[in-house]
Amino acid sequence: MMHPGFLAALGLSAFLHLAYWDLTWFSIDQTRDLQVAEAIARGEQYPLVGPTMRGIARIGPLYYYLCAIPLLVWDDPRAVYLFLAL
Repeated sequence: MMHPGFLAALGLSAFLHLAYWDLTWFSIDQTRDLQVAEAIARGEQYPLVGPTMRGIARIGPLYYYLCAIPLLVWDDPRAVYLFLAL
């Protein structure tokens, strides 16, 4: 059984992420990631490396593929935000 404090923190986190989701805005990095995810969802691109982290190293492409999942169903960038928040 989960601790009540953990459940409260989880509920508060979900509320803060989803309460004003229609006010979501995307920064430059998030826009780049969204464009790659849209290209994956359309079947135009299948990257093998992910975004550059602080200009030094590249991380894996899993984030792009996770962002592409809701775009297969909905054509709204906010769907990615909701999917990642959940």
